[in-house]
Amino acid sequence: MSRLSGIIRFRQWELDEKRRALVALEEQRQQFLDMLDALDAELEAEKRQAGGEVGALVFGAFMEGIRQREEIVRERLARKDEEIERQRDQVAEAFNELKTFETAAEREAIREARRLAGIEQSLLDEQGLERHRRSTENDL
Repeated sequence: MSRLSGIIRFRQWELDEKRRALVALEEQRQQFLDMLDALDAELEAEKRQAGGEVGALVFGAFMEGIRQREEIVRERLARKDEEIERQRDQVAEAFNELKTFETAAEREAIREARRLAGIEQSLLDEQGLERHRRSTENDL
């Protein structure tokens, strides 16, 4: 097992946690979008029901209330978008860190394989020389 495997497991866990946090933020963002859709639906329903002078007067106040609520939701949505962007940056950074360690582990594995191949080749060379020495001794 590579000496980097523990670090890689930790970095993978860290990346997974950051991805989960990003998903949670995106779900919260979707809730704000759903709120905006609900406000639009509420406004359309009220437009259909508003009739006559009294309805028109009440509808104006209702419309102002909807606009204020919509503005609040849009501000929250903008803040959530900023939060999501920061979290995406953190996910990208964690991914790059993980890849750095994975690349280092791959290089370490290649070096180890080459080292072992060198040892194996040395043993084979030594065996070949020993056979050659024995065969030349037997020929004498």
